[in-house]
Amino acid sequence: MEARYLLARQTSRWARYADVTVRAEPAVRNEAVVSGAAFAWRLDVYGPGASYGEPYDNDAIAEARDGVRYALAVLSAGADPVRVEVTRIVDRLVDTGPGDVKFAAAHAVWRALGHEPADPPVLTPDGVPVFP
Repeated sequence: MEARYLLARQTSRWARYADVTVRAEPAVRNEAVVSGAAFAWRLDVYGPGASYGEPYDNDAIAEARDGVRYALAVLSAGADPVRVEVTRIVDRLVDTGPGDVKFAAAHAVWRALGHEPADPPVLTPDGVPVFP
């Protein structure tokens, strides 16, 4: 099961952007992994000299894992375990802020699993993600 979630919001103060794609499959236990090619889209956009997987991507990778773990943690107690791989993380240097990738990753997981929690994270009027 694959799903994508695009957070693209413009407020009067700033823009918020994160585009995350995940793949979920049955597993023995819940697992959250990020593909080594999650930023390979940069090769298509910026050409063969583009870099990805560099230390500056570590925050987005950590947020993606946190978002997957958060999404899995709020599933019902009887939910079957899944392995979720984040296959793509598209961020924007200026428009992606703290919590944006986590927010998009969590929503992508719920889409992939066909589940929406009773109390999902929301965006404030300024577009800041808030996790209950």
